Amino acid sequence: MTGTGRPEFVIYPQTNCASSHLSLAFMQPPTFDAIRGHETMYQYMPVPLENPSDFLRTLEMFRRDKTAVMFAVIDTTRPDAKHPDWEGSLAGIFGLLQTDKTNLVTEIGPAIVLPAFQRTHVASHAVGLLLKYVLDIAPSGLGFRKVKWVASPSNLPSNKLAQRMGFKLDGLIRWAFVMPRVEGYQKDGKEARRGDAGDGLLGRDSNELTVCWDDWEQGGRSLWEQAFARVA
Repeated sequence: MTGTGRPEFVIYPQTNCASSHLSLAFMQPPTFDAIRGHETMYQYMPVPLENPSDFLRTLEMFRRDKTAVMFAVIDTTRPDAKHPDWEGSLAGIFGLLQTDKTNLVTEIGPAIVLPAFQRTHVASHAVGLLLKYVLDIAPSGLGFRKVKWVASPSNLPSNKLAQRMGFKLDGLIRWAFVMPRVEGYQKDGKEARRGDAGDGLLGRDSNELTVCWDDWEQGGRSLWEQAFARVA
């Protein structure tokens, strides 16, 4: 699958982000609809994704942000007869956020894997591809110095995935987000004091985990190689 119309990202990808079983393609509006319908997956995310209109609005916001880039995650081991041009099945959405080319740091997010592709190679391959792309020296990568992963402490699968891929916990950021109110759905969070400016909205702490260039060079790349050996 190939994207058309490159987003105005601060740094354009220079390499093909693909493994033998997965590829990352620029997320385009025509693929937004294909990933909807999994509303209960988003309780930890500090943006509204549950309702169709919110989902489309949020992804379009990400797509237009010059410090972010969204990728459609394509599992190339599973053909999709309805979308042969994708060269596989849409398995989720991954991206890079808050990319700072001055300080050479970016954050992997969002990290969404559809239920049918969870507990397979998809998540580890997607994370591995982005780590390699960001941390490898040019021309195979951007040569950045740090990649962040931010997750709710309650989201155990997200934290475990990051640690399995070599991320180290730098610390807990308390009250990192105000969680949006989404009609008909409950976001995961904690109550704040009555009467504050958040108007009763829940708050969320965040674990901040990182892989830095020296982690990558001193064993991180071998974790990536192990992850890529997983094909099921």
